[in-house]
Amino acid sequence: KPCEVILLVDHSGSMGGSKWEAADWAVEKALRSLGPDDRFNLCLFHSVTKWFAPKPVEAKRTCVDKAVMFLRDRSSGGTELGMALEQALMQESTVGDMARQVLIITDAQVTDDERIISLVRRERIERGGRRCNVLCIDASPNARLARQIAKAGGGSCRFLTSSAEE
Repeated sequence: KPCEVILLVDHSGSMGGSKWEAADWAVEKALRSLGPDDRFNLCLFHSVTKWFAPKPVEAKRTCVDKAVMFLRDRSSGGTELGMALEQALMQESTVGDMARQVLIITDAQVTDDERIISLVRRERIERGGRRCNVLCIDASPNARLARQIAKAGGGSCRFLTSSAEE
């Protein structure tokens, strides 16, 4: 079954250095694993959100290559996951029978916990829409939030170390 995935990538100040590199590595792997029938969109968030496209695009090699270049943006600021998540959930879905997912890549050091959980829960319960998954970079002090997002969104939560050796 084809998938539509929206990747929300944390480029905030707390993600600096090895966490940022680990997140971008994971995103590139995810993008390059998509098949030709899949669709994706990519958002870099910090104090602002920057979208690769206005809605999910075909996962053709040329689009994936452009998205990987887009990922190289090094601007940074605070962590506004709530704004990025709200925009992701409001995006027009691809027509057809597809597995719809949101993948949040973050260290979960955010300030708007309640809003985030509410958005995810509303998407899952009221709209029956996209599942929300979290790839948490390092076991941050807010690993609890990462797990709550995944549980409320009917998705999963995994942890990735920022250690290059691992």
